[in-house]
Amino acid sequence: MVDHAHEWMQAWRSAGEALARVRREELRPLDGTKALPLLTGPADYQQELRKPKPSSGLVEQQRWFMKLAAMLEVYRTAGDLQIRLQERGWRFCLLGGLALQRSS
Repeated sequence: MVDHAHEWMQAWRSAGEALARVRREELRPLDGTKALPLLTGPADYQQELRKPKPSSGLVEQQRWFMKLAAMLEVYRTAGDLQIRLQERGWRFCLLGGLALQRSS
């Protein structure tokens, strides 16, 4: 078993070396000025460059996180309430964070 594992590791090691050689051989003849447009798409130097946005969006992201934190507290409270009502065996339905007890 150990000999088999050693052979397996050696096979992958030599395969990795062979693949690295192939990669180098394929990349060597590439012309960077021709390859760049293929990777980035055609450049249109007639159009004005886009101006950066005035905000990175982090302020808006933090605003959403604050709203989420408030909602998570509502969900935690509703979950706690659900556990307590189930422990008592009461029939109930949670709608929009309000507990409505159903009489039967």
